[in-house]
Amino acid sequence: MARQLFNFPVEAAGGGIINITKYKDSTRRQLTSTSGANGRGELVNNFTFTKQKDNADSYILVTGVMGALGMPNYPHIGMCCTIDQIGYGQTTTSSSAPGHPQGMAGGGIYYCGVDTGSNNERTTFIIQKSFKEFILNAGNHRLDIGWNANTGVRPATWLNPNSSNQSRHHQTGSHILVYEITR
Repeated sequence: MARQLFNFPVEAAGGGIINITKYKDSTRRQLTSTSGANGRGELVNNFTFTKQKDNADSYILVTGVMGALGMPNYPHIGMCCTIDQIGYGQTTTSSSAPGHPQGMAGGGIYYCGVDTGSNNERTTFIIQKSFKEFILNAGNHRLDIGWNANTGVRPATWLNPNSSNQSRHHQTGSHILVYEITR
């Protein structure tokens, strides 16, 4: 119907979704304080997905939400969502991280919660990162989400909290979608 209204041909050119890979984790677990790059896979560690098209034909977009409890530190500043363990500096490129895809690293995960240092407050992590500037060819790739900090910190106390934390809590989960999109 819309094609007829706008006089688009049936085979209208344009991008679209090639594939969607789903990640779900509802396991309640306590996060430990880590420093350096040790935390870079603490929220999502080594989730493998397959990119079907070459870099010239498609790119990756990662979206999702993760439920957590507590805000003991400030490490949402060093939060990162990355593919294939690319370096974690804001301006890291393939020349400063040999063997990794080219493009800016870090970011892509945002903290939404109170800043009280309390272990009783709910926290939500919002994941939204486009890897359009990366060179990612077809094949298997690795997604990691976590943090990189110079001291022992953690962005929350519990990931996917449930009634074991507080009797009124329902089971929460982490839900992430990895989209492969036509360029």
